[in-house]
Amino acid sequence: MKYNVIWIDDEYKKQEAFIESASLAGISLIPFEINKDGIDKIKENPNAWDAIILDAKGYKLSKDEKPSLNGLNYSIKQLEFIDPSLPRCIFTGYLDKKEYESTKEFLDDEAIFTKGKDNDIVLSYLKSEANRRLSTQLRFEHSEVFEVLDNYSSSCQKVVLEILLQMKQSNISFNDDIYFTPIRLIIEELFRKANKLGILHDKCISKNNGRVNLTYSSHFLAGNNVDNIWVRSTKTHFPKLIANSVKSILHTTGAASHTSNDETNRNIDFQQYKREVKTPYLLFSLTYSLFDVLIWFEKYSKENSDIETNKSFWKDI
Repeated sequence: MKYNVIWIDDEYKKQEAFIESASLAGISLIPFEINKDGIDKIKENPNAWDAIILDAKGYKLSKDEKPSLNGLNYSIKQLEFIDPSLPRCIFTGYLDKKEYESTKEFLDDEAIFTKGKDNDIVLSYLKSEANRRLSTQLRFEHSEVFEVLDNYSSSCQKVVLEILLQMKQSNISFNDDIYFTPIRLIIEELFRKANKLGILHDKCISKNNGRVNLTYSSHFLAGNNVDNIWVRSTKTHFPKLIANSVKSILHTTGAASHTSNDETNRNIDFQQYKREVKTPYLLFSLTYSLFDVLIWFEKYSKENSDIETNKSFWKDI
């Protein structure tokens, strides 16, 4: 598990030694040459990042500009608005010179380090500051889950981290309803991965619209007959505990998400339950069940990666 750090520097490609040192220190640098591009990346999911490194002179909006302090000023203002708690520092090659003393006074509240001289110091500083960040603590605490989620879309990690933050902050009054459908979508993404490996039958995914039928997929991977599409797997992929967890996640999130006629009763039951039990603990329990499913499938897919062998277990009924 590494620290995720955004690095905005128009000349980062010239600093191979620093990039190598960061990697050895357990820091994954995600570089951007333009300030706006780096800031836009943070906006997508502020909690996913452990720190940011800024250059003093750089491009604000595009490479058509002349590198200046405008880019730095832009980034600092944006970060104060997006998430002022995100650790940051300025890593530059010229602010230590006497002629820039007035500029340093303007940046008096910022941590400033000199390229070449402070390379190891800045890396230690970033890790120390990041360790105080709650989202960083949670990512490392649940490192096995987040290492798995690195192979999923960024929205999956975003949802999981937001739920964990709510757990840690003991907030029992937040709007948990918005997270049931995203959890369902994570299971859908897992099923798509299973299909690419030949573990899940092609018929479980519609040829017309590309939608995954979650019920068919769950039954197929559990080794059950899927009567509507007349297929089954001669090998039971899901152990019973995993099959039960997936079934529970799909049943509960389906009741929370669906309003179609065939889901009406379950939807009413869910809404009644939420009116009577006004806590997020149902969501939290589903999240932990999801973690086991994700970790199990990651290991299983690595051990069963031969597509043709997996497809050999498909059977028409």
